[in-house]
Amino acid sequence: MTRPSEYLRRAEWNRDTVESLQSAGEFWLVMDNSIPPRLPGFRPAQAFGAYFCLGQGLVAVDAFSMAEFEAPCPGRMVHRWLAVSYIPEAPDS
Repeated sequence: MTRPSEYLRRAEWNRDTVESLQSAGEFWLVMDNSIPPRLPGFRPAQAFGAYFCLGQGLVAVDAFSMAEFEAPCPGRMVHRWLAVSYIPEAPDS
Protein backbone atom coordinates (compact mmCIF):
# COMPACT_ATOMS: atom_id res chain seq x y z
CA MET A 1 0.00 0.00 0.00
CA THR A 2 1.27 3.42 -0.75
CA ARG A 3 -1.64 5.50 0.53
CA PRO A 4 -4.09 4.96 3.40
CA SER A 5 -6.94 5.42 0.91
CA GLU A 6 -5.95 2.16 -0.81
CA TYR A 7 -7.04 0.37 2.34
CA LEU A 8 -9.81 2.65 3.56
CA ARG A 9 -11.64 3.68 0.39
CA ARG A 10 -13.48 0.37 0.00
CA ALA A 11 -13.83 -0.68 3.63
CA GLU A 12 -16.62 -3.12 2.68
CA TRP A 13 -14.06 -5.16 0.70
CA ASN A 14 -11.87 -5.54 3.75
CA ARG A 15 -12.95 -8.37 6.02
CA ASP A 16 -10.27 -7.74 8.66
CA THR A 17 -10.95 -5.93 11.90
CA VAL A 18 -8.59 -5.08 14.75
CA GLU A 19 -10.06 -8.02 16.64
CA SER A 20 -9.58 -10.49 13.76
CA LEU A 21 -5.97 -9.34 13.29
CA GLN A 22 -5.30 -9.70 17.02
CA SER A 23 -6.76 -13.19 17.11
CA ALA A 24 -4.70 -14.18 14.03
CA GLY A 25 -1.60 -13.38 16.10
CA GLU A 26 0.41 -11.83 13.25
CA PHE A 27 -0.03 -10.00 9.98
CA TRP A 28 2.33 -8.53 7.39
CA LEU A 29 2.22 -5.01 5.97
CA VAL A 30 4.12 -4.41 2.71
CA MET A 31 4.83 -0.82 1.74
CA ASP A 32 7.28 1.31 -0.16
CA ASN A 33 7.81 3.64 2.80
CA SER A 34 10.95 2.81 4.78
CA ILE A 35 9.49 3.65 8.21
CA PRO A 36 6.88 1.25 9.62
CA PRO A 37 3.76 3.06 10.79
CA ARG A 38 2.64 2.95 14.41
CA LEU A 39 -0.48 0.79 14.54
CA PRO A 40 -2.35 1.06 17.85
CA GLY A 41 -2.59 -2.32 19.56
CA PHE A 42 0.28 -3.86 17.55
CA ARG A 43 4.06 -3.74 17.48
CA PRO A 44 6.56 -4.62 14.73
CA ALA A 45 8.09 -8.06 15.34
CA GLN A 46 10.29 -8.51 12.27
CA ALA A 47 10.94 -6.73 9.00
CA PHE A 48 12.84 -7.14 5.78
CA GLY A 49 13.62 -4.95 2.84
CA ALA A 50 12.89 -6.47 -0.55
CA TYR A 51 14.89 -4.99 -3.41
CA PHE A 52 14.31 -5.71 -7.07
CA CYS A 53 17.79 -5.38 -8.59
CA LEU A 54 18.74 -5.43 -12.26
CA GLY A 55 20.68 -8.61 -12.96
CA GLN A 56 20.00 -10.07 -9.48
CA GLY A 57 16.22 -10.28 -9.22
CA LEU A 58 14.64 -9.97 -5.78
CA VAL A 59 17.08 -9.55 -2.87
CA ALA A 60 15.80 -9.66 0.74
CA VAL A 61 17.67 -7.97 3.60
CA ASP A 62 16.73 -8.28 7.29
CA ALA A 63 15.75 -4.73 8.26
CA PHE A 64 16.34 -5.15 12.02
CA SER A 65 19.77 -6.81 11.93
CA MET A 66 22.02 -4.07 10.60
CA ALA A 67 23.29 -1.06 12.51
CA GLU A 68 24.51 0.59 9.32
CA PHE A 69 22.50 -0.18 6.20
CA GLU A 70 23.92 -0.55 2.70
CA ALA A 71 21.65 -1.24 -0.25
CA PRO A 72 22.39 -4.65 -1.85
CA CYS A 73 22.60 -3.30 -5.41
CA PRO A 74 23.64 0.36 -5.57
CA GLY A 75 22.84 1.90 -8.94
CA ARG A 76 20.87 -1.18 -10.08
CA MET A 77 17.80 -0.99 -7.84
CA VAL A 78 14.50 -0.91 -9.71
CA HIS A 79 12.18 -0.88 -6.67
CA ARG A 80 12.27 -1.30 -2.90
CA TRP A 81 9.61 -2.48 -0.46
CA LEU A 82 9.54 -2.89 3.30
CA ALA A 83 7.66 -5.88 4.71
CA VAL A 84 6.86 -5.67 8.42
CA SER A 85 5.32 -8.37 10.59
CA TYR A 86 3.08 -6.97 13.32
CA ILE A 87 1.98 -8.83 16.44
CA PRO A 88 -0.53 -7.77 19.10
CA GLU A 89 0.88 -5.78 21.99
CA ALA A 90 0.58 -7.30 25.44
CA PRO A 91 -2.60 -6.06 27.15
CA ASP A 92 -0.59 -4.16 29.81
CA SER A 93 1.68 -2.29 27.29
